[in-house]
Amino acid sequence: MPAAKAVRVLQAAAGLPVQHDGLGGNGKTPADAREALGRDLAAYVDLCIVAGQPLPGQSIATERADDAAYRGRLRRACVSDLDLWERARSRRERERAEAAEDGRQEPPALYVPAAVVEALATRKAAREAERTARRGDRGSGTPPHGPRPAPPAGLQR
Repeated sequence: MPAAKAVRVLQAAAGLPVQHDGLGGNGKTPADAREALGRDLAAYVDLCIVAGQPLPGQSIATERADDAAYRGRLRRACVSDLDLWERARSRRERERAEAAEDGRQEPPALYVPAAVVEALATRKAAREAERTARRGDRGSGTPPHGPRPAPPAGLQR
């Protein structure tokens, strides 16, 4: 199943309006769609559907011929949509903590693709380095380029 069709199957299962392409009666289920997309892309598509985030579109007429390109666009969107992943992860952690406090069964942990985990870690490290650099500029009294050079030798007042 082409990725674009799999996305439409998942959108239709969620009750969202989709382009008509004969989805009805074709026997494709959300499980089939998730299998066709693979775990990483299926997780991203599900996350976008729940969050109301638009997904890249694909023409029904060219979905088979352009499947690899569409999957590439989905992958890039998945890895670049870091704010969406962070909000979802925070929300799921909060839901799990609340369920544990109330004695209810915790929802499963949010699956985050390895490439997204790596991108989130890289972004976090960059932000931390930026904060450290700003603190160093303000708090130490030392300019960011190192200590001030000594005055030239010779006449000094």
